[in-house]
Amino acid sequence: MPCTEETIKSGSLVIRYSEEDMGSRPINPCNNYWISGDIWLEGGHSQTQAKVGVENTVKVLVKNISQNAINDVNVQVWVCDFTAGVSPNSGLASAGGNSPMTGYAETIEGNAFKEIVCEPSWIPTDKDARLNNGHVCLAANCYSEDRIRDGALIPPGVFNFCCDSHHGQRNIAVIEVKKPSPRPLEGVEEPSPRPLEGVEEPSPERDFGFFAANPSEVSSVESVLTISQVTGQEELSQSEHDLLRSGPYANREIHLSPYEALDFQLEGEGFEPGTEVSLSLKPNERREMKMKIVLNPAVEVDHLTSFEVVHKTLDGELLGGFRVLALVVPENEQAVVSKSYR
Repeated sequence: MPCTEETIKSGSLVIRYSEEDMGSRPINPCNNYWISGDIWLEGGHSQTQAKVGVENTVKVLVKNISQNAINDVNVQVWVCDFTAGVSPNSGLASAGGNSPMTGYAETIEGNAFKEIVCEPSWIPTDKDARLNNGHVCLAANCYSEDRIRDGALIPPGVFNFCCDSHHGQRNIAVIEVKKPSPRPLEGVEEPSPRPLEGVEEPSPERDFGFFAANPSEVSSVESVLTISQVTGQEELSQSEHDLLRSGPYANREIHLSPYEALDFQLEGEGFEPGTEVSLSLKPNERREMKMKIVLNPAVEVDHLTSFEVVHKTLDGELLGGFRVLALVVPENEQAVVSKSYR
């Protein structure tokens, strides 16, 4: 919902959406809040990709931006399927469903951070990995029950990520895109030793599943879902760097691709594939979707192409979104899968 005088909460407790976030709300413009680096998984393949059958623990970094210590700090976390439009009802059944994981800190000193471990730990199931290989989104809320209250419990409160400093979301994934080997052109028996002569360079491509959701429990919504390539990045955000360093790509030298993707679109039931699609969603409805990307064949191994999916009402109100980092890997490289092989 749009930020109002009632929903704007620039509190002393902050779950940052970026390194530069000092807690002032509303976030303006209201976008990209879903790449917060202060919420993460431990025990999975990376900070946002869970591993089936083993314990995954969620941690949240909370900052006290005031000069005074704040006591009795609580955290609530929901682990959700990758969803554009997150609410507690998006929570995975194996992670408690709409009941959050919780964490507690007795005190956070003034102008200090506290890393808070949330319980219980979570053991993902095969079903959790069906949609997109264990990639999850994490939504968090913090509040204090000290004599001077800061933030509030959810429910009865609701997420207002752009309006409330106590709310944070990590909805970002690294997906592998295999780079196919060159193949001879029709009528050419062997590739020429000279590059690109007599060979076809196949385009790397990949699908990624997610949900588009209506976070409202009472109202239907007419909405628009869009996908775009993130261009003009001089460097990755700290959250993206941390995500890459947390997983199996930590020791690789990764670069941003200089090429635009050949194609990207959204697919699902009830509409034609495209970069912008219209949806009609009932209260709490979650619609299974898919994004399909086709990269430039010239893109090299260990290069990233970033995409953003944004979900808005017809009036332009932001319902949610997420970011996907498409990393090109060799065709013969074993994929990172959510299964545990211990």
